Parts: sequence; structure tokens; C-alpha cells
Amino acid sequence: MGASEILRGARSLVGKSRRRLVAVVSGSQSSVAGPRIALTYDDGPHPDVTPRLLDLLAVHGAKATFFVVGDHVESHPELVQRAVSEGHSIGAHSMRHPDFAKISAADAKRDTIEAFDAIQRATERRTMLYRPPHGHLTLRTALMLRRMGAQTWLWDVDSRDWRDTSTVDAIVDQAMLGSGGGVVLMHDTSDRTLEATRVLLERLSGAGIEFVGL
Repeated sequence: MGASEILRGARSLVGKSRRRLVAVVSGSQSSVAGPRIALTYDDGPHPDVTPRLLDLLAVHGAKATFFVVGDHVESHPELVQRAVSEGHSIGAHSMRHPDFAKISAADAKRDTIEAFDAIQRATERRTMLYRPPHGHLTLRTALMLRRMGAQTWLWDVDSRDWRDTSTVDAIVDQAMLGSGGGVVLMHDTSDRTLEATRVLLERLSGAGIEFVGL
């Protein structure tokens, strides 16, 4: 093994150790007990996609979790209200979707508080479910979220629906990896995700898999 390979290996171990430390500090979670699957949708609510997604979930009696962006909540509070009334879980996904690794701790805290407040104004309920933008957590933001009492959720299955090159079939194949108790990352912002969700619901509901919120 050459020096460059040793260096890459060392960096990989350091990276993994750091991610584990950040997860411990934040208390973040990324799985549920099977045979269940937790579909989670980031970046909404979307005025066109989210209502149709809610319709689809209702048909199948499935529950999901929506990690919403505060700015979008303020533009479409009725969609968040509907999701709550239909038994879905709501979490904050920041106010303006910044990269926490690139802003100050004070700005990250301010953005987080504003996001929680926006949801509370829309729903008259206080949620502490949280997913950081881009899934990025630094030690300082992990500690901030822990001190705020936030329940930080990441994911263990990325559907990759955010990729322009992802097809419906590819999204479904990725999401299926979470059918044994996975938290699946998706986004209620595209028709591809909507169609992939339809396929998942039809395929897994008949297999005894329960779709749950967080």
C-alpha cells in the first residue's frame, strides 16, 4: 500500500469518526423499527406537487413526514395545515435553506428558530422535529440543536430523487432499500417523486409494510 492510499484511508477514518461524533452530539436518528418505512419529504410545501402527494397518501392510508422550509410555509400555510389534519408529521427544514457549514452559529440558530416559529403560526402546534439543510451538521450546529431540544432526523436511504438524471424506476429502487425500517429521503417538489411514491405505495402496501410518520 502506497503513502497516498494510506493517507486516503486515514482521512476516511477521521471523516467517519467525526460524523459519528456529530450524530451523538445532535442525538440525530435515521431509522425506525420494521417492517415499516418512513417516507420523508424535504423542501416543500410545493403548491402543485404537495396537494397531489397528500391525495395519494390518503388513498393508501399512508403517513409520511414533511420537513418544510419556513419561507414556503409562509407562502402556503394551508398545505401544512392540511398535512397536520390528515395525520402526517411536520418538521422544520430551516427557514431559507442555508448551508449551516457556511454561516455563523448565530445565523444558524436564528434561521432554525424562525423555521419552528413559522410552522407554529401556520398550524398552532409546536414541532421540534428537524432536518438540517443538505443534511449538513457541524459540531457547533449539532450542539445548538441539542440545546434547543430539537429532535434531529437524518436518513439512512437517499432516494436520489433530487438528481436530474434519476428516473422513476431508479428512485423506487433506491427507496425500496428502506423497506425494512428505513428513513427515506425524498422531496415533494417534482412529478417524478410523486410517481415514484405511487409505485412504492402500491408495491409495499400489499407486502405488509406500514408507512409511518416520525
